[in-house]
Amino acid sequence: MAVAVVVVIVLGIGGVLGVARSIVHQASRTDAKAPTTTAPLTPVEVQVYPPGPPPGRVVVTPEMADQVLRQFWPVHAQALYDRDLARLATLSDGSARRWEIGAVSCRCLSSDYVRPLLEAGYYVPRQTTYPARFIAQAHTDYGHGQEGLELLTFSRRGPQAPWFVIESSFYTPKDGPVQLTVPDVTKDGFTRPVSSATRARARSIARQFATVWQKTKNTGRIPAVAARGFRLGGQPGDRLAQLAEHAQDTVQRNGLIGHFTYYTTKADPLVVVRLTKEIVLACQPIHGDITYTPTRGHVVHQDDAQANWGLNVKPGNYRAINLKQEWQTCFAFRDTPGVPVSVLNNDVGGGTFTAIR
Repeated sequence: MAVAVVVVIVLGIGGVLGVARSIVHQASRTDAKAPTTTAPLTPVEVQVYPPGPPPGRVVVTPEMADQVLRQFWPVHAQALYDRDLARLATLSDGSARRWEIGAVSCRCLSSDYVRPLLEAGYYVPRQTTYPARFIAQAHTDYGHGQEGLELLTFSRRGPQAPWFVIESSFYTPKDGPVQLTVPDVTKDGFTRPVSSATRARARSIARQFATVWQKTKNTGRIPAVAARGFRLGGQPGDRLAQLAEHAQDTVQRNGLIGHFTYYTTKADPLVVVRLTKEIVLACQPIHGDITYTPTRGHVVHQDDAQANWGLNVKPGNYRAINLKQEWQTCFAFRDTPGVPVSVLNNDVGGGTFTAIR
């Protein structure tokens, strides 16, 4: 199958990679109303992909990446439209699975339209060992003439294993129409390798972004370092403003006292590719550990219909509720230090609530 190629003039991080609000997602905040449902998962046939090459050979090519995305896309688009949690759980892994199941369960992530795959591009490093990984950029229509781009990181543990999405981020250009970027590739079509120093910088950027969220929540103010280090137009800036509305250990929008911890972990795969000759793309999730406690003289209540905190929490009164949350996040940054980083992330967090007696 031929790989779609779209010629684009890259305007730079502030141009084609500018970020606007998400379209497909319903607005969701960490301190918004709790999920209303969490349907149980049931076994579903896993997607079947052709076996991959053995280790020692090139284990994924741009042509293979195209086949994977085009098999994945219609199944996932239909499952998201149907809110089919069992099917969705067979298509992703790790943080991406926890995020999507949690976000769809609480109706924080939804689609009223089976999204088409309009065009696609791929960032495929040359790899001869497993796990094999690549990033796909998918141009899609969310209905009502609104379009956007999804960044999907795929991973395969071995030649007989299925391909799973392990990171799923979304963005729209800040100005102008949706465009794919053409990756900086070698003559055989693979994205040019990144250095170990670049990978270390990517991991550091992810940690710094989690720290910005943490400092914003701790103080109720967006720290000055955030404006210097990251581009905060559109959704990333909106998200920080939401965090700043109610500071750490104060009453949040849901009427409960919230304590928030944001962090990254080395347990999550860090996938780094060269976006263009001057720009690097890196994807790694941000984690949230949030505990809600009631004000004095009150309790955290779960109703009999389990509408307040989802089916994972039994009806009753509790002294606290804990939320383990996932935020799917990618970063685009220039090789030149000192240039603000663009954040390409979902404006919806997903996770699991646990009651504390």
